[in-house]
Amino acid sequence: MGWLSVIALIVAALALVWLFRKLDFEKALALASERYLFHAMESIDSGIELYDERDRLVFANSGFKKLFPL
Repeated sequence: MGWLSVIALIVAALALVWLFRKLDFEKALALASERYLFHAMESIDSGIELYDERDRLVFANSGFKKLFPL
């Protein structure tokens, strides 16, 4: 492998590092997980609600909203 190939690999690796930092991979993964959880809970016909540590309603699926309009 010639030195130009090595330089090309290094540049490609640095570009990937920059891209992952730019996209902030952990935030993207958390957002995808949140969307997955939302769709899973929304697909359940019965009412589901989630409360925070102060007993405030933070999520209610459409089944819950049909039973108890907010």
